[in-house]
Amino acid sequence: MTKTKTPEDVVSVRARVPFMAKYVVEIATSEVPGAPDPVFLGNGDYQVTVKRGVPVVCSEASLTVLKDAITGIVDPVTHEVKDVPSYPYSARLYEGDQPIGTIMERA
Repeated sequence: MTKTKTPEDVVSVRARVPFMAKYVVEIATSEVPGAPDPVFLGNGDYQVTVKRGVPVVCSEASLTVLKDAITGIVDPVTHEVKDVPSYPYSARLYEGDQPIGTIMERA
């Protein structure tokens, strides 16, 4: 029999963010008209917006959203669908003391 979850059993993403690894993330700029900027990243009860082209300290929760954001592009010749990142980005582990949201220098 499955146990019913109580509020005490559920830990929100927001509550876990302070204990997650941090990364410096930079979402690539886009030449596509109407492309979102800033980019909204939502993971359960934790939401942030990240400006394109700016390296910023992010939580692992935000990086997970970027990793999972995939768009299917149809090859015009083969008609096969290829999965590509919805928001191309770069990320590197950050072990410094700056808080999430800090704009960083490019490496």
